[in-house]
Amino acid sequence: MKRLVFAIAGFLQLGPLTALAIPQNTRLFCEGYPGSPLCVNQATVCTTCHSQAPNLNPYGLDLKTELSRFPDYDRKPAAFQKYLKPVMVTVEGRDSDADGVANGLEIDAGTAPGDPNQKPGQDALLVFDPELALRRISLLFCGSSPAPDELQKQRDNVDPILKRQWRQDYLAQCLRSDYWKNEALQRLADDKIRPNLAIGAEGDPFVIGDYKYDYRLFAFALSEGHDARDLLLAQYHINDKGQKVEGPIASYPIPGKSVIGNGQPLQIDRRYGMLTTQWFIALNTMFADIPRNTAAQAYRSYLGYDIAKSEGLFPIDHEPKDYDNKGVQQPACAFCHSTLDPLSYAFTPYAGLSVRGHQVGTYVPERTQYEGLGYLFGEPVANLGDWAQKAAASDAFKQSLTMMFYQFSIGHAPRTSQQRADFAKVWQNLDDDGYSADRLIQRLVETLSFAGRVSDAE
Repeated sequence: MKRLVFAIAGFLQLGPLTALAIPQNTRLFCEGYPGSPLCVNQATVCTTCHSQAPNLNPYGLDLKTELSRFPDYDRKPAAFQKYLKPVMVTVEGRDSDADGVANGLEIDAGTAPGDPNQKPGQDALLVFDPELALRRISLLFCGSSPAPDELQKQRDNVDPILKRQWRQDYLAQCLRSDYWKNEALQRLADDKIRPNLAIGAEGDPFVIGDYKYDYRLFAFALSEGHDARDLLLAQYHINDKGQKVEGPIASYPIPGKSVIGNGQPLQIDRRYGMLTTQWFIALNTMFADIPRNTAAQAYRSYLGYDIAKSEGLFPIDHEPKDYDNKGVQQPACAFCHSTLDPLSYAFTPYAGLSVRGHQVGTYVPERTQYEGLGYLFGEPVANLGDWAQKAAASDAFKQSLTMMFYQFSIGHAPRTSQQRADFAKVWQNLDDDGYSADRLIQRLVETLSFAGRVSDAE
């Protein structure tokens, strides 16, 4: 059992008037148990201590009980952190959820110490199944089952090295296919782009942007060995012929429709991949002066943090300022907005639908009064370029990118210790692989997560 360094059991409600149900505690838990599989992106989940917030589960109740034993415990954050270490150590040996496994062992194993339906089990002994790998490669990346002769070729290769090379060559063909680039990859982009036929390029009566540019850029950055960081850093667009276009792309009129935008008007030096397409800015910023939704969508889509789920919170002490008088300083809102608002400031110079005299999606110098006040990961950023560079260089970007392909390929996030190890190995090699999505997938398909089966000896 790795002893507690410093931890906090997230979202504890410790009294009728004083609540410590604050999202930062999910990160502090993981500072104390950095090796626990309960921690993803340096944060745990609310259900570590809650059945459903604000209700505590058995583990959370044990923590609350132990904290209350200290005579000078006054429910304030300073006292909570002062006594947290002995309390967490005290309950490590306890079986809060009565499932037969001590809390500390559950934390190490990655199962919930407050949920009797979760307890550690031994992973089955897995062996890599080359035929299963080929079948899954063909279905996922070529869009069809492998032909009988292709399966036979895989069987006929008795040399494991030659078998692997043949499988990788087959995958390479799939990754160049129209199915992968024009269908499967585009489905992976849907949640990030959020297409809306009513107001897209074919909208009626309003056209606010053409999201085909977004889909093409997404597929381009994640295919042909290109650098996936261009999702956040590209200073080009891809036309309908698959060619890079570096200059602005003019909108064109459509008879009978009000075209707010259907090109890419932004100058090159202010472009940052998917973050600044005309569609992304128009759809997410809309009429907002402080584009919180734009920042939240970028944070969720490309860094894997959903602020609505209290993920990726790095509160800034002097925030939120509530520059647009939206009431975000209210107690129920302020903590999340102390991360969200600083995330948003770098996006403020990009014109939404309400900036008169400027085309949607363009950079407006006279709207830069908040631009230099931004933060990402708790660190200041000078502008959106700085934001994008910091994001693209982060572990969060690597993990989010890998998770997208992992869930597409496996069907769920990593669950077992084997799956967690496979996931870590893939994302941690992104630097060496030149941030190539193709290379990421090539590694992934050779893992036990992708094509493991229970050994006959099991």
